[in-house]
Amino acid sequence: MEKKELKLESALRIGETTLVPVVEIRSTWSAGRYGICFSFRKQPTALLMVSPIGKKAFSMSGEEMSFSEFLSQFPGIEQALHALESGWAQSA
Repeated sequence: MEKKELKLESALRIGETTLVPVVEIRSTWSAGRYGICFSFRKQPTALLMVSPIGKKAFSMSGEEMSFSEFLSQFPGIEQALHALESGWAQSA
């Protein structure tokens, strides 16, 4: 059985610019005759850049993608990003 999850990692703030790594966490398990086998993998998939100029997203190959394209490729991240941004506003 396999499970995939996208997650925002800890943000790095440099001046007014914030970098947010996006990672994919994949876990698998299988049961066999001699026991159960588990495996886990954490892999970077994208990098978000949030600044006063706007939001940008980059694939791990370094290609820039529009933010709307990023959100369509990584559904569910938008809610996590809003929560992160509201936390930034409270700490500012």
